[in-house]
Amino acid sequence: MERKFNSMTEEGKALVMEFMATVNGEVERKEIVAYVKEHISDKEKLSDGTMAGIVKSLTISGELVVVSRARYKQGVKLENLSVKEKVLTLFENFQRDLNKAATIRVIDLTKEDIDFCQRVSEISNYIESQLWKLEEGAEVSEQETSKKVEPVKATEKVEPAKATTKENKAIPV
Repeated sequence: MERKFNSMTEEGKALVMEFMATVNGEVERKEIVAYVKEHISDKEKLSDGTMAGIVKSLTISGELVVVSRARYKQGVKLENLSVKEKVLTLFENFQRDLNKAATIRVIDLTKEDIDFCQRVSEISNYIESQLWKLEEGAEVSEQETSKKVEPVKATEKVEPAKATTKENKAIPV
């Protein structure tokens, strides 16, 4: 029985999810595109822009998860999750995005930047530990959830670290 779709995008999304159901783990974008191009009903009309839109909308909905540049794995549509699962999924996405944002050039950082990043990391770790407790069914006390966050201190330029060899000898720049 042939399926009927209202648009090429709708058909493309269905094909991507059909392909992802057969894959165990991560897959490269080019593999997804090849599968869709091979199986779509009107091959000539499928443009790169349409394909990009299909992948983008599936990542926004959570049905596809970006693992790294041009690598995806199957996700779960957020609307199909319980509130608890949504919170945990969104927190995992937050941590992944935070790690991407934290990929920076150390030489350009100020003391304020370093303090801020350390504080955000502490807060993220704290939230993660509280979520683990909630998942395990442990009680989270009022005192634990009402900790105050201190503001970041005044800006101060940090000198870059000197590169050294294994013998701790400075490498000339």
